Amino acid sequence: MAKIFIEPIEQKHIQRVFQAKEEAKREDSRNYLGFSGIGDECMRKVWYDFRGYDGTVIPGRVKMIFDLGHKIEELSCHYLRLAGYKLEHAWPDEQMSFSAINGLFRGHPDGVIHGVTAKPHMLEIKSANKNRFEQFKKKGFAHDQKYHAQIQLCMMYAGLERGFVFIYCKDNCDIHIERMYYDEKIALHFYDVAGTIIASPHPPERGHKETDIKCNWCHHNMRCWSNMGIQKRKTCGTCQHLKSGIQMKCDKKKVDIVKWGLSCEEWKLNDC
Repeated sequence: MAKIFIEPIEQKHIQRVFQAKEEAKREDSRNYLGFSGIGDECMRKVWYDFRGYDGTVIPGRVKMIFDLGHKIEELSCHYLRLAGYKLEHAWPDEQMSFSAINGLFRGHPDGVIHGVTAKPHMLEIKSANKNRFEQFKKKGFAHDQKYHAQIQLCMMYAGLERGFVFIYCKDNCDIHIERMYYDEKIALHFYDVAGTIIASPHPPERGHKETDIKCNWCHHNMRCWSNMGIQKRKTCGTCQHLKSGIQMKCDKKKVDIVKWGLSCEEWKLNDC
């Protein structure tokens, strides 16, 4: 069989697609600390994300992987309904949302599912490649602290005792399902962590060593270890005039900050 070679001009078209996605502005740019991020192993990364510090550019191909995850969520909702379950606040309906700590800490669960038992369950849908999928089957959903924190917080704010986790394998369409109980201790712990992150004027300690592969992958690596980050977004969280606390204030204008994430002509970089 003859080998197929990708001509330079064909490669050019491939890169054109990836580049377009890389440069596309995120439609869902967050100006808050999300339930989905609070369980990260590195609180310094969480702090940078919440404040709005720019990281290294995410490649277009990686962004396309994120898009695929959203499409899998839509398909999973379709399959669950097809199987006879009733879903509320799930795709394509308007999502449920929770807000705390002056609107700076928010969560958007995938929905509520009925028909698992007599009681409704908090629905959480995730997609994974085969290797990670097998890890979930072997170790359980709770071994991923980020995911576990997210569903526990969602159950707390929804007032639900049970969670229903639906994990879809992107490689072979296999499915793994887990049910879990609400754990108030875990939910309150991460609520407290969120309060600490929001109120802190300085970045927390690093969660990993510089040589750790997780640090190498982090989009805040250059700012964190070399203080070489380039900041393009000029918003409150990255400004020297910000006075941190549960109620954010502008020390320059002597006013409360009522809209987090807006640009300002008085902005001056707080180079943390």
